[in-house]
Amino acid sequence: MPTKRVPLARAQHARIGPEAVRLWRLIVEITETDAGERWEEDEPAGRRRELLDAEVELHALLGLHPWHYFPGNVPSGGPPEKWEDPERHALAQQLRRALEAAAAE
Repeated sequence: MPTKRVPLARAQHARIGPEAVRLWRLIVEITETDAGERWEEDEPAGRRRELLDAEVELHALLGLHPWHYFPGNVPSGGPPEKWEDPERHALAQQLRRALEAAAAE
């Protein structure tokens, strides 16, 4: 027997809480020092595993799916590259601006 129920297309809103801000600050700190380019076993010791773990945790915390762009991988403004999906790029930019604003407080 078919149903008359219609799924609702609700917009998802990421909740940027204290944990997300903490992770964002950690990611920015590691990225700014270029320690994320080197593994922990390298000389001088890097922080690549810590960076990757923080990115994965933040990605999940923001409710993003694997196919969404990570906010740290897009600039705060500007158009997407030719090969990028404009909608995914816009969402990542919006989240990046919100994370930057929350971290500045």
